[in-house]
Amino acid sequence: MRKAAWVLALAILFFTGVAGLLAGPNEFQGMRTPLQFTVAIGVTLYGIAGLVAGVGLALKRAWSILATTIWGALVTYVATVASFAFTGPEVPVSARAAAGAGACVASAIIALLVVWVARRETRRLPT
Repeated sequence: MRKAAWVLALAILFFTGVAGLLAGPNEFQGMRTPLQFTVAIGVTLYGIAGLVAGVGLALKRAWSILATTIWGALVTYVATVASFAFTGPEVPVSARAAAGAGACVASAIIALLVVWVARRETRRLPT
């Protein structure tokens, strides 16, 4: 079970890392609001952070805890803000808030689990 959690955390980090680097730079085209711009920056940064964190976790380095924490904060920010940044005035604020809250909770839970795996896998055992 422990190895499965480690492999799943690596898959999440590498997948979001590659996806962020492929999508993020392309999202800058057509940005109309500052909030949309912050989402595009966040996607690019979580791409970089995901790859860095994935390498660190694969090597079981202690710094991967900080890298996964940064990645998790960026993923949670993007997931939360995107519902506000990319919807028009025809969508009620309550619907945007509900979507943002749901995305925030879901992405934060995933991020916390990945950080937990990083902490567990990089912990030094007493000798």
